Amino acid sequence: MQASSRINNRAAWTNAIAGLSFLCTALWLHRESKLAAAWAVQRYGRNVDSGVYEAMAANWYFIPASVVLGIAAVAMFRNWPYRRLLHWLAWLFVTAPLAWLAASEVTLRVAA
Repeated sequence: MQASSRINNRAAWTNAIAGLSFLCTALWLHRESKLAAAWAVQRYGRNVDSGVYEAMAANWYFIPASVVLGIAAVAMFRNWPYRRLLHWLAWLFVTAPLAWLAASEVTLRVAA
């Protein structure tokens, strides 16, 4: 087995496992969102925004990230011509919001 083939295979499995992990996290966050809303209705008789952050994280970050990583995994497994570009764009899509969040937290701490 060639070294580049091994690297492609490792990257494909990394993308696939990360995509499934993100999908499972999204499903768990949807469940937690519904539980928070049900708890608010039970306790207060109505729900305004309980569970909204969990639902937003699932819908706006984890589901799209799992789709992008899944596409990158398929591209790597099937040896598409632009598979490496898709792989790196998928990981850029996954890590850019986390880097932005970390940078904003650091600037909050430094400015305070």
